[in-house]
Amino acid sequence: MRPLTIPARIAALALAAASLVAAACGESTSPPALPVTYALQRVDGGQIPVVLGSDGVTETVLLGEQMVLRGDGTGWRRTYIGERPVGSTAWPMAIDEPPADIRHRQVDGSLVIETQPPCPVDADCIPADTAAQTATGLEVVTYRLGERRVLRLDVIVIED
Repeated sequence: MRPLTIPARIAALALAAASLVAAACGESTSPPALPVTYALQRVDGGQIPVVLGSDGVTETVLLGEQMVLRGDGTGWRRTYIGERPVGSTAWPMAIDEPPADIRHRQVDGSLVIETQPPCPVDADCIPADTAAQTATGLEVVTYRLGERRVLRLDVIVIED
C-alpha cells in the first residue's frame, strides 16, 4: 500500500464537500459510483476505544469500525470489538467478526443504513442506522451497540 497523496486527500475532501453542498440545496446526496470507505473516529464525542459495557469481570470495548458504501446502494461494515478484564488499561483482545453486508438509501435527507438481511416484518429489531453527511464523512446514529450512540466516521482514501 502506497502512502496517501495530497491530491488524493484533496479529492476525497472535495467529494465530501460537494455532497454536503448538494444536501444543503435539497438534492439527493447518494454516495458516488466508486466505493467510499469510512473509518470510525469518535463515539458520542469521545475518542476510541470506548467501553460499551461490563459484566463486572470483563469489559466489552469498541475498538473501531470501517464502512464501505457503493453507489448501487450496497456496501459492508466491519465493527471491531474487544474484551479485557475490568479495570485493565491494556489494549483489549479483539474478537474477530466478519464484515456485515449493508444496504443504504436516502430517506427525507438522511442516509438510512440497514444490515442485511433486513429485519422481518413485525419482528422486534433495533432501528436502522441513520446518517448525516459532514464536511469530512458521516455522523451516524446507531442503536447496534446496546444503546443510542453517535459515531463519527471520516472518509479515508485507500490506494493499491
